[in-house]
Amino acid sequence: MSKKYSLTMRFKLSETMTLTKLRVMEQSLFWRAIPVAWVCSDLVLLHGHSRGGGGVIYAGAFENMPVIVKFPPTKAIKEHCQNFFKEIEQEYQQGLMLQQVSGVPRYADKKELLVKTKSNTIIKVPFIIVEQVNGVPFNSLIHRNLDVNTKSTIFIRLVEILGKVHKAGVVHKDINPGNILIEYNSRRDLIKAVWLVDFGASLQQRRFVAQYGSPEQHIPLGYGDVGVHSDMFSLGLVMYFLFEEKLPFHENIAARAIAEEKEFSLDFQLCGNQGIQAILTKMLRKEPMERYSSMDEIYQDVTEVTNQSIRGTCKHVC
Repeated sequence: MSKKYSLTMRFKLSETMTLTKLRVMEQSLFWRAIPVAWVCSDLVLLHGHSRGGGGVIYAGAFENMPVIVKFPPTKAIKEHCQNFFKEIEQEYQQGLMLQQVSGVPRYADKKELLVKTKSNTIIKVPFIIVEQVNGVPFNSLIHRNLDVNTKSTIFIRLVEILGKVHKAGVVHKDINPGNILIEYNSRRDLIKAVWLVDFGASLQQRRFVAQYGSPEQHIPLGYGDVGVHSDMFSLGLVMYFLFEEKLPFHENIAARAIAEEKEFSLDFQLCGNQGIQAILTKMLRKEPMERYSSMDEIYQDVTEVTNQSIRGTCKHVC
């Protein structure tokens, strides 16, 4: 065990936990007044990261590597909800399909915790261990006055990542600023790495951030199946936000604005690059079949526009 955890109050993450001990673990790791670590062999849980309907997530170390550890929601464990357990298993298997995709964190391992219920039944609770990557939240870059070429670099990198994800047979279904991390060197104004995280929503039809969901996610029967075109639309909204520092609608009416038949009125004020404007307009078509056919097509257009911008010969791209 690394010496850097020696000053932390340590508890044993037992092979068999009671529901009460599981709640104590969650409360102690999210309450950071006293440094606490729960230790089990080569895994250390150091503090709470986030929690919600999709699961309880901790930051920790696995084989001395920084990791994120995802458990099913505490309520799902208490109610023996096999659907949540199955989702954790499926997310890990899906993560293995993306191991070779640069820009997607590596899924390091899947383990099981034995939990004793009030009726003294022992249930197996799966949890997954995912590489923790360096990077600042996407939103933190919005007001840093990035130039159009730096923004285009982020755009190109995300298109590359999503293209490889789709070719691996996976649709993310929840592209939003909270699921994008940027490794950024502010001194040199350099994008070192871009990461796409949290693929848990890809296993569910209805779990997504409303402001960035596609029309077919908001009204499944009206626009068709959720697929690669849905990720394309959501990425278009994220990139519009990057270039314009706002969404094309008020956040309070996001679901209605996205679901209605009328196309967005894309009022470009900060982005003067007509090529980028044309690309985003096509990505944000309400009808999926009117968008690009693949991420490869978007990559081709964005790289062409970026190269023209660098040469000072930018023109309109349809």
